Amino acid sequence: MGMQASTVCLLIGLAVCYSQDIVCKQGRLSQKIHVGEGDSYQFKTQAYGNYAPNTDCHVTYKKADTCPKMRFSCSVFSINNKRENCMGRDKMQIKTPKIENTYCQEKGPDVTTSDEYLTVSFMSDDREQNSGATCRMECPKQSRAIDKNGSAMNKLETCWYTCLRQWMACAVIQTVQQQKYSCNSTGCSAPCDEADCLKKVIQDAGSFGLEKQLSHIFLILR
Repeated sequence: MGMQASTVCLLIGLAVCYSQDIVCKQGRLSQKIHVGEGDSYQFKTQAYGNYAPNTDCHVTYKKADTCPKMRFSCSVFSINNKRENCMGRDKMQIKTPKIENTYCQEKGPDVTTSDEYLTVSFMSDDREQNSGATCRMECPKQSRAIDKNGSAMNKLETCWYTCLRQWMACAVIQTVQQQKYSCNSTGCSAPCDEADCLKKVIQDAGSFGLEKQLSHIFLILR
Protein backbone atom coordinates (compact mmCIF):
# COMPACT_ATOMS: atom_id res chain seq x y z
CA MET A 1 0.00 0.00 0.00
CA GLY A 2 2.86 2.35 0.81
CA MET A 3 4.39 1.79 -2.63
CA GLN A 4 1.03 2.48 -4.30
CA ALA A 5 0.63 5.72 -2.39
CA SER A 6 4.20 6.73 -3.30
CA THR A 7 3.40 6.19 -6.96
CA VAL A 8 0.29 8.35 -6.72
CA CYS A 9 2.33 11.08 -5.01
CA LEU A 10 4.83 10.97 -7.88
CA LEU A 11 2.06 11.16 -10.47
CA ILE A 12 0.51 14.16 -8.72
CA GLY A 13 3.88 15.89 -8.73
CA LEU A 14 4.37 15.21 -12.43
CA ALA A 15 0.87 16.49 -13.22
CA VAL A 16 1.61 19.72 -11.37
CA CYS A 17 4.83 20.19 -13.33
CA TYR A 18 3.53 19.45 -16.82
CA SER A 19 -0.22 20.13 -16.84
CA GLN A 20 0.20 23.70 -18.10
CA ASP A 21 2.08 23.04 -21.34
CA ILE A 22 0.06 24.36 -24.30
CA VAL A 23 -0.65 22.61 -27.60
CA CYS A 24 -2.89 24.60 -29.95
CA LYS A 25 -5.45 22.87 -32.14
CA GLN A 26 -8.13 23.72 -34.68
CA GLY A 27 -10.77 25.99 -33.19
CA ARG A 28 -10.50 28.37 -30.25
CA LEU A 29 -8.38 27.88 -27.14
CA SER A 30 -8.04 30.50 -24.38
CA GLN A 31 -6.10 29.93 -21.15
CA LYS A 32 -4.38 31.78 -18.30
CA ILE A 33 -1.22 30.45 -16.65
CA HIS A 34 0.59 31.79 -13.58
CA VAL A 35 4.38 31.85 -13.90
CA GLY A 36 6.53 31.67 -10.77
CA GLU A 37 10.28 31.58 -10.31
CA GLY A 38 11.74 28.40 -11.81
CA ASP A 39 8.62 27.61 -13.87
CA SER A 40 8.99 26.54 -17.50
CA TYR A 41 6.08 25.80 -19.86
CA GLN A 42 6.04 24.69 -23.49
CA PHE A 43 3.89 26.35 -26.15
CA LYS A 44 3.35 24.51 -29.45
CA THR A 45 1.20 25.54 -32.39
CA GLN A 46 0.29 21.87 -32.96
CA ALA A 47 1.11 18.40 -31.63
CA TYR A 48 2.81 17.13 -34.83
CA GLY A 49 3.02 17.72 -38.59
CA ASN A 50 1.79 21.09 -39.80
CA TYR A 51 -0.45 23.30 -37.69
CA ALA A 52 -4.20 23.07 -38.24
CA PRO A 53 -6.25 25.49 -40.34
CA ASN A 54 -8.56 27.92 -38.56
CA THR A 55 -6.64 27.89 -35.30
CA ASP A 56 -7.39 30.63 -32.76
CA CYS A 57 -5.11 30.01 -29.77
CA HIS A 58 -4.58 32.55 -26.95
CA VAL A 59 -2.59 32.11 -23.73
CA THR A 60 -2.01 34.80 -21.10
CA TYR A 61 0.99 34.18 -18.86
CA LYS A 62 0.63 36.09 -15.58
CA LYS A 63 3.83 36.85 -13.69
CA ALA A 64 3.79 35.84 -10.02
CA ASP A 65 5.51 38.00 -7.41
CA THR A 66 8.19 35.31 -7.11
CA CYS A 67 9.20 35.84 -10.77
CA PRO A 68 11.41 38.86 -11.57
CA LYS A 69 11.19 38.45 -15.37
CA MET A 70 9.45 36.17 -17.84
CA ARG A 71 10.98 35.07 -21.13
CA PHE A 72 9.10 33.71 -24.16
CA SER A 73 11.20 32.35 -27.02
CA CYS A 74 10.85 29.88 -29.89
CA SER A 75 13.40 27.26 -30.91
CA VAL A 76 11.38 26.26 -34.00
CA PHE A 77 9.40 28.79 -36.04
CA SER A 78 7.83 28.51 -39.50
CA ILE A 79 4.47 30.25 -39.99
CA ASN A 80 3.09 30.74 -43.49
CA ASN A 81 2.42 34.38 -44.41
CA LYS A 82 3.38 36.04 -47.71
CA ARG A 83 3.39 39.54 -46.22
CA GLU A 84 6.53 40.93 -44.62
CA ASN A 85 4.44 42.89 -42.09
CA CYS A 86 2.53 39.69 -41.12
CA MET A 87 -0.87 41.28 -41.75
CA GLY A 88 -3.83 38.92 -41.90
CA ARG A 89 -3.26 35.29 -41.00
CA ASP A 90 -1.18 33.16 -40.33
CA LYS A 91 0.76 34.85 -37.51
CA MET A 92 1.80 34.89 -33.86
CA GLN A 93 1.26 37.97 -31.70
CA ILE A 94 2.99 38.85 -28.44
CA LYS A 95 1.37 41.45 -26.19
CA THR A 96 2.39 42.97 -22.86
CA PRO A 97 1.22 46.23 -21.25
CA LYS A 98 4.10 47.93 -23.09
CA ILE A 99 4.57 46.12 -26.41
CA GLU A 100 2.60 44.48 -29.20
CA ASN A 101 4.62 42.59 -31.82
CA THR A 102 3.60 40.30 -34.67
CA TYR A 103 5.70 37.42 -36.06
CA CYS A 104 5.47 35.18 -39.12
CA GLN A 105 7.54 33.35 -41.76
CA GLU A 106 10.85 32.19 -40.19
CA LYS A 107 11.50 34.88 -37.57
CA GLY A 108 10.06 34.02 -34.17
CA PRO A 109 9.84 35.95 -30.90
CA ASP A 110 12.39 36.16 -28.12
CA VAL A 111 10.84 38.50 -25.56
CA THR A 112 11.87 39.13 -21.96
CA THR A 113 9.62 41.25 -19.76
CA SER A 114 9.06 42.26 -16.16
CA ASP A 115 5.48 43.31 -16.96
CA GLU A 116 2.61 41.71 -15.09
CA TYR A 117 1.48 39.60 -18.05
CA LEU A 118 2.42 38.42 -21.54
CA THR A 119 -0.19 37.17 -23.99
CA VAL A 120 0.67 34.81 -26.85
CA SER A 121 -1.80 34.50 -29.72
CA PHE A 122 -1.46 32.13 -32.67
CA MET A 123 -3.96 32.36 -35.54
CA SER A 124 -4.19 30.55 -38.86
CA ASP A 125 -6.58 30.66 -41.82
CA ASP A 126 -7.91 27.79 -43.93
CA ARG A 127 -5.29 28.05 -46.64
CA GLU A 128 -1.68 26.85 -46.64
CA GLN A 129 -0.06 25.71 -43.36
CA ASN A 130 3.59 25.35 -42.33
CA SER A 131 5.42 23.35 -39.66
CA GLY A 132 4.57 25.91 -36.97
CA ALA A 133 6.36 26.85 -33.78
CA THR A 134 7.78 25.23 -30.66
CA CYS A 135 8.27 27.82 -27.94
CA ARG A 136 8.85 28.09 -24.20
CA MET A 137 7.72 30.43 -21.45
CA GLU A 138 10.10 30.44 -18.49
CA CYS A 139 11.11 32.33 -15.39
CA PRO A 140 14.69 31.29 -14.58
CA LYS A 141 15.64 30.79 -10.96
CA GLN A 142 17.55 33.72 -9.50
CA SER A 143 20.73 33.40 -7.46
CA ARG A 144 20.15 33.92 -3.73
CA ALA A 145 22.15 36.02 -1.31
CA ILE A 146 24.37 34.05 1.08
CA ASP A 147 24.67 35.00 4.74
CA LYS A 148 27.94 35.08 6.74
CA ASN A 149 27.51 31.46 7.81
CA GLY A 150 27.33 30.33 4.16
CA SER A 151 23.63 29.32 4.35
CA ALA A 152 21.15 30.38 1.69
CA MET A 153 18.97 33.25 2.87
CA ASN A 154 15.89 31.47 1.52
CA LYS A 155 16.51 28.16 3.33
CA LEU A 156 13.43 28.34 5.56
CA GLU A 157 11.27 29.65 2.73
CA THR A 158 12.23 26.66 0.58
CA CYS A 159 11.58 24.31 3.50
CA TRP A 160 8.02 25.44 4.18
CA TYR A 161 7.14 25.86 0.50
CA THR A 162 8.30 22.32 -0.31
CA CYS A 163 6.62 20.94 2.79
CA LEU A 164 3.26 22.47 1.91
CA ARG A 165 3.31 21.11 -1.65
CA GLN A 166 4.09 17.61 -0.41
CA TRP A 167 1.59 17.79 2.44
CA MET A 168 -1.17 18.73 -0.02
CA ALA A 169 -0.24 15.88 -2.38
CA CYS A 170 -0.51 13.44 0.52
CA ALA A 171 -3.81 15.00 1.59
CA VAL A 172 -5.18 14.22 -1.87
CA ILE A 173 -4.17 10.59 -1.49
CA GLN A 174 -5.75 10.45 1.95
CA THR A 175 -9.03 11.76 0.52
CA VAL A 176 -9.04 9.39 -2.45
CA GLN A 177 -8.14 6.26 -0.48
CA GLN A 178 -10.04 7.32 2.65
CA GLN A 179 -7.10 6.34 4.79
CA LYS A 180 -4.62 8.19 6.94
CA TYR A 181 -1.12 8.49 5.54
CA SER A 182 1.75 10.56 6.75
CA CYS A 183 4.16 12.17 4.32
CA ASN A 184 6.88 9.71 5.31
CA SER A 185 4.76 6.59 4.78
CA THR A 186 3.80 7.72 1.26
CA GLY A 187 7.29 8.63 0.21
CA CYS A 188 6.46 12.35 0.24
CA SER A 189 9.39 13.17 2.45
CA ALA A 190 9.81 16.82 3.41
CA PRO A 191 12.53 18.78 5.20
CA CYS A 192 9.96 19.78 7.85
CA ASP A 193 8.11 17.81 10.48
CA GLU A 194 4.66 16.95 9.13
CA ALA A 195 2.88 17.51 12.43
CA ASP A 196 3.58 21.24 12.50
CA CYS A 197 3.92 21.78 8.76
CA LEU A 198 0.78 23.81 8.10
CA LYS A 199 1.03 25.69 11.38
CA LYS A 200 4.57 26.77 10.56
CA VAL A 201 3.69 27.67 6.97
CA ILE A 202 0.85 29.94 8.07
CA GLN A 203 2.90 31.38 10.92
CA ASP A 204 5.90 32.16 8.72
CA ALA A 205 4.01 33.19 5.56
CA GLY A 206 4.16 36.86 6.43
CA SER A 207 7.79 36.75 7.48
CA PHE A 208 8.96 35.18 4.24
CA GLY A 209 6.46 36.85 1.88
CA LEU A 210 4.86 33.55 0.91
CA GLU A 211 1.25 34.66 0.61
CA LYS A 212 1.40 34.77 -3.19
CA GLN A 213 3.26 31.47 -3.34
CA LEU A 214 0.62 29.75 -1.21
CA SER A 215 -2.14 31.15 -3.42
CA HIS A 216 -0.24 29.91 -6.47
CA ILE A 217 -0.04 26.35 -5.06
CA PHE A 218 -3.72 26.25 -4.17
CA LEU A 219 -4.58 27.51 -7.67
CA ILE A 220 -2.53 24.76 -9.34
CA LEU A 221 -3.82 21.93 -7.13
CA ARG A 222 -7.43 23.16 -6.98
